[in-house]
Amino acid sequence: MGQGALGIECRVEDTTTRALLQPLDDAPTHRAILAERTTLAELEGGCLIPLAAWARDVEAGSDGDKPGQLVLDAAVFDPDGRAHVAATLTGPRDDPGALGIRMARSLRDQGAESLLEPARQRTR
Repeated sequence: MGQGALGIECRVEDTTTRALLQPLDDAPTHRAILAERTTLAELEGGCLIPLAAWARDVEAGSDGDKPGQLVLDAAVFDPDGRAHVAATLTGPRDDPGALGIRMARSLRDQGAESLLEPARQRTR
């Protein structure tokens, strides 16, 4: 999740620093990271969990996507990479967290928990 994204932290109450950093916040990247990391959090994943996600903004195109949408692809693998579940979902750009939650539910509905549990056992 978040591969290639750069994160900068500052104190919430430091309005001067926050104002200086605001131009660095790329809205499409921010939305993508929120959707991806929400999926990870909902599946209780971490660095060693075999989970992939890629979110991105899409415009109207030949594939029929609605303009102003966020697309999220995600997959969960067993620790050996022999089995997996995957999904692609689309949602409004203004609610990336909800898209991440929907994705986690979709992956669970396909059996992601049975794939994740062995990996979780290895990390404990």
